[in-house]
Amino acid sequence: MTFLLNALQLVASGSSDTLLKLWDVSTGNEIDSIKREPSPITTVAFSPDGKLVASTHVGGYANNKILIWDISTGKLVSTFGHDGGNTIGSLSFSPDGKLLVTTNDFNDVEIKDVSTGQVKTRFRGGASLAFSPDSKLLSTGGNDGKVNLYDVTTGKYLTSLVGHNQGDVKVTFNPTGKTLASGNSDGEIRIWLLSDYLKSSGG
Repeated sequence: MTFLLNALQLVASGSSDTLLKLWDVSTGNEIDSIKREPSPITTVAFSPDGKLVASTHVGGYANNKILIWDISTGKLVSTFGHDGGNTIGSLSFSPDGKLLVTTNDFNDVEIKDVSTGQVKTRFRGGASLAFSPDSKLLSTGGNDGKVNLYDVTTGKYLTSLVGHNQGDVKVTFNPTGKTLASGNSDGEIRIWLLSDYLKSSGG
């Protein structure tokens, strides 16, 4: 099962039962469910304004595709592919709601325009993804213990934050975008002051 809480206090969940479900946090009640094809859901993501929810699937017609749904109507509004052709493992909207980023089993990262589905840039990154609050930077964490930073517009690699000894690194920005937190599978958490690293990289 995969699930996510948005700013409107709705939870979206998806699992092998192929249902994308929306829940009201205050009551715990299911308020909507969408069934498309016998295609298990692997991950979900809300748009920042809470109007859209995206889901990824494995198997069936929607295999390795991104489906975007209008929450108010339950209707499918867009279908995007992932050129890597492997299972999509992570999915996220940018904070400004204009971009959607995905990564697959081989850590192929694609940044797409939400309105058109056009691929803006692609590169080899990591399994964990996080946008900076201004949507200008993308951080990835992977199995090599590194935290990598990229320019969202160009896909240019900026720098790596090296310090974790173990893999499976997860990443997140703080609300100001000035620091980045990373954590790994052995429980180690590191806080990075980004200005120290971006100056040296020219970012």
